[in-house]
Amino acid sequence: LASSSMKWEVLQAAGQPTFAKAADGPHSLQVSGRGGETLEVQAVERNIFRVRYLPDGRPRSERTWTVRAGAAGANPDALPLDGWEKEARVRAFSCPADVQALPDAALGPALSSGELCVGVQTPVSDAAPVRLFAAFNEDGQGAAHNAPFLWDARTGGYQRATGPGGGAVRHLLQRGRKSCEHYYGGGDGAGPLDRYGTRRRIGTLDAMGYSCEPHTASDPLYKQWPFYLTMVTDEESGAVRCVYGLYYDTGHRGVTDFGCEISAFRGAYRYTELEGGDVDCYLMVGRTLQAVVQRFTWLTGRPAMPARWCLGYLASTMAYTEAANAQEQLAEFVQRCKAENFPVDAFHLSSGYTVVDVPGQPAGARCVFTWNKKRVPDPKAMFECFNKAKIHVAPNIKPWLLEDHHPDFAAAAQAGALVKDSSEKDNVHRGLFWMGGAGTFASGAYIDFMSQAGFDFWVQRSRQQLYELGAAAAWNDNNEYELDSDAARCGDAQQFTATAHRPTMGLLMARASHAALRAAFPAKRPVVVSRSGSPGAQVYCAQTWSGDNYTCWETLQWNTPMGLNLGLSGWAGNGHDVGGFAGPKPSAELLVRWCQSGIFQPRFSIHSWNDDQSCTEPWSYAEQTATIRSILLFRYRIIPYLYSLHYEASQSGIPLARPLVLEFPQDKHCRRDRDNADGKLRPEVVHAASCDWMLGPALLVAPVYTQGATSRSVYLPAQPDQWYAWHTGQWHQGGQVLADVAAPLDRDTPPLFVRGCQALWLAPPGQYANVHDLQQRELWLFAPPLDTEMVCTAQFYEDDGESPLAPGGSPQKQPHVSLVVEAHFSAQLCRVRLQSRVQGGFSPRWGRVSVHLAPTDPRRLELLPAGDPLPGVTFVAAK
Repeated sequence: LASSSMKWEVLQAAGQPTFAKAADGPHSLQVSGRGGETLEVQAVERNIFRVRYLPDGRPRSERTWTVRAGAAGANPDALPLDGWEKEARVRAFSCPADVQALPDAALGPALSSGELCVGVQTPVSDAAPVRLFAAFNEDGQGAAHNAPFLWDARTGGYQRATGPGGGAVRHLLQRGRKSCEHYYGGGDGAGPLDRYGTRRRIGTLDAMGYSCEPHTASDPLYKQWPFYLTMVTDEESGAVRCVYGLYYDTGHRGVTDFGCEISAFRGAYRYTELEGGDVDCYLMVGRTLQAVVQRFTWLTGRPAMPARWCLGYLASTMAYTEAANAQEQLAEFVQRCKAENFPVDAFHLSSGYTVVDVPGQPAGARCVFTWNKKRVPDPKAMFECFNKAKIHVAPNIKPWLLEDHHPDFAAAAQAGALVKDSSEKDNVHRGLFWMGGAGTFASGAYIDFMSQAGFDFWVQRSRQQLYELGAAAAWNDNNEYELDSDAARCGDAQQFTATAHRPTMGLLMARASHAALRAAFPAKRPVVVSRSGSPGAQVYCAQTWSGDNYTCWETLQWNTPMGLNLGLSGWAGNGHDVGGFAGPKPSAELLVRWCQSGIFQPRFSIHSWNDDQSCTEPWSYAEQTATIRSILLFRYRIIPYLYSLHYEASQSGIPLARPLVLEFPQDKHCRRDRDNADGKLRPEVVHAASCDWMLGPALLVAPVYTQGATSRSVYLPAQPDQWYAWHTGQWHQGGQVLADVAAPLDRDTPPLFVRGCQALWLAPPGQYANVHDLQQRELWLFAPPLDTEMVCTAQFYEDDGESPLAPGGSPQKQPHVSLVVEAHFSAQLCRVRLQSRVQGGFSPRWGRVSVHLAPTDPRRLELLPAGDPLPGVTFVAAK
């Protein structure tokens, strides 16, 4: 990022560190620099410290849009358009009063909360660079008594750029050995799960047709997510010492280097460089990845709880709305789903419906919140067609107005609803935007969501042109805000530079769509789907996806770690365009394999804009239609399980789709992809850490990524001891590679394994049209055939699937039931006790629940009297 004319100055201490404690704020440790800089450490929580490097000695930015700090910012409406004052947010933390100031600590003056200790290494001379260190309470004796898990780089941790083009800042860290540090998170960046040895830009682009294969990975992509997790392991034993996260509260572009850059002078290091602003970083630590993910989502907001219908098949294609007879083709899709017996719960209405006719431009111009009445003569009737079939429609909406074509451009400009440029006579910052067809562009301007006029424009037009006509959800698209000019400004007082707030715009767009849906449907849970995003977007957007992927086998495989890392970054409801969006139409085999994989991801949507103008549909290949139907119906079987996992995510931040390392951190084969220098391992085993995953705590999913393959090898993690093969009923020992697992193309799932002593909450096999048909439930219990006593515990959540939860995702005002399962296994008997914790008078639609053991389990099943029976529901032991 840095230009060759920049000069970098490293922070050097001008004196000894000092301690302070504000009356209503945190304990702090401060260092003054010789060049007027300031470094400050604040103990805001026992496991979260804030580190600020102010290169000018005072904050360059005093506002935040992402730091919610738990309940204080849980209400989605609490976020002001101009953000929160940063120091006010700090006072929303608990700021423990008993934090210790340790001026004489062995490594240098430090602050210790008992759980986390952060200090400044004592300089060996006045000219020595400033380095922070951090230690964790690994042994229970207090953090200050343990060796540091983190050091700033030995040549100094903090730098500022001076000279022409200056303003950039850097945070440099000492990098551990590859065997001792593993880096995860960072949003949806392409490549392997463990980012060690890579470099990733901080920023967003509309990266249509990107590559996600590690050696050719496109960068950046759609999300700006400067949050990274580091797992630190012991060099000798390999045991996990701790996990820590670093979140940089910034809207500036930048780059994070995870060890791609090397220097004999600097030693092993990694760094984050930002184009401007301060280094304003939150350091959070825990014993597990789960603990740190929970702390990060506490800091920036828990994921939104989706409506249940979001978990069904979400149909989509560009093709229908690009057709002259779009409304007719849309109606034919509804009829075809019914005729072919395909379940479907939603349809994404692509932007062709907004095209206005332009002389000399056959593709026209896309103008958000307008309707092409030639393509869709009667929008209300079109929505009624979908709604009668219980198919929810999410129209595509884009955050710009084309100057010469949009009927609202002049009025929006006059009202101050567009991004501004004081050098223009009408104060509008213009740029080139996608017009109609591929490669066509026209002058326009972005909506300024930091202004009240821009926010209100969006809310009002959404209601008038979409929701009052029958739309049910919002599909925020093309919202990367590719602003390159420093002249662009935003906010009612034009106090913000748009180049420092690209991700803020996308975040506030999500808030505007969320607000419009809440106003239109106060009794329904808002459903916003967004392509771009930054920390905090998960509060408003129930779902996201990995953007306009390219159709090929490599994408099928390497989209997987993109979603897994995004889940670790706090956005649980993610998925991919099944079948591929850009490029050739997928072959029948590729489409089947993609569907088999996609049904085990939080979001399942088939979407396409194929080169030959065809659309990818479940019935695209007659010879595979029955197989794809069975795959989709299996998705509907697991929706009760998925819904419970979503509820868990809304309360804790723990993702639904979990990389193996999240569940099995002590298994070194789950931490990163294996070295296969001798070529003895099959590719699917080499990449198991990146490309296989757990769906919740129970299911291990092992998709087929190789063309023509009808079997694959599967690595079964070492804990637990036993795994149950879904299709064969056999139990297998953990900690081994299971070779040649059958994976025929005509199955409804890829190789699938159930973790020993786990439970699944399912719908029975059946023919479903949508989630409303899921009227019955099954409880399945899995325990290996051992003579030892074993216990299986689980908890599942149910509500009506659509009513809004209280702010922050709390279910306390929402009628619901939590079903608590406790099963005790012996050699010949399984005794099950079920407890129902009912709130708000919840009455489920399912009156009977059948309880099952694994089909090959010979044990006798006994249901004990329910401690808290669920009114109107009978639990029956299946024979």
